[in-house]
Amino acid sequence: MTKQYIKAYLVFGVLTYAALFAFGLALGMVVFMTQGHDAANGLDNQPWFAPLSQIMFFIFGFLSFKFSTKKFFEINIIETKKSE
Repeated sequence: MTKQYIKAYLVFGVLTYAALFAFGLALGMVVFMTQGHDAANGLDNQPWFAPLSQIMFFIFGFLSFKFSTKKFFEINIIETKKSE
């Protein structure tokens, strides 16, 4: 069971950072296409960027945690009950 916790934690971390990377890539592409190179280059200096990234980190973290617990723990509990 300990290995399940480690796998779930690793999946949680990888999914969270992958989702943040994809969100940042999409946001940067949209800003670059609409406002140009200078706006995309200075995106991290905008006052709305830090709160948005924190909010998205919370949302992606919650969804990743929900997925990893469902994948590794709820399925394991169901399989344990079936084997009894």
